[in-house]
Amino acid sequence: MASSSSYSKHFNLNVAPKATRDTKEGLTKRLFDDSMAFSICSAASISNLARRLLARRMLQDSQQEVENLKQKNKALSKLVGSYPKDMQTKLDMLQSSNENILEDQERVMVEVKRPRSPSPKTSKP
Repeated sequence: MASSSSYSKHFNLNVAPKATRDTKEGLTKRLFDDSMAFSICSAASISNLARRLLARRMLQDSQQEVENLKQKNKALSKLVGSYPKDMQTKLDMLQSSNENILEDQERVMVEVKRPRSPSPKTSKP
């Protein structure tokens, strides 16, 4: 069995019970404070991570919207580019149709103004 002098080398046996209680209370308070600080840091880290994820998602959504707008713009540019050609084709068709109508009108006018030969009258017996 070890002597009391060997215990005194490792443990302070002269500490009063009140000092031990104060030490325990101080240690408990320090552990509580450290735990709270760790919890606050953890919450801040999680909040920061959530904000970064939200920002990343918003960026991805914005990039997708930009791509959609680029595609719509490209389609509209093609439409605008083809519009004058299409309108010119329709205008040409209308002018040709108008010329045909005028020619038909002139033929009808000539027919109407042309003297008609007398139609054979049927004689009455």
